[in-house]
Amino acid sequence: KPRVVAGRSAIEGTGAFAASALSARRKIGELDGELVSVRTARARARGRKRVHIVEFDARHALDATCLLY
Repeated sequence: KPRVVAGRSAIEGTGAFAASALSARRKIGELDGELVSVRTARARARGRKRVHIVEFDARHALDATCLLY
């Protein structure tokens, strides 16, 4: 099981960091949200200070922003 610790992040204030080396493609957590188009995700992100969006390809994105605030 990978060791992950919380620490100070210049991006968000607090972040999750690997405390030891991780192998490529190693799963350390799960992110849930709404599957939307990239166009919709980018429109939702516009003007926001914080977003939690992952773009998978040119058409699909996961928007987890609404679940966190």
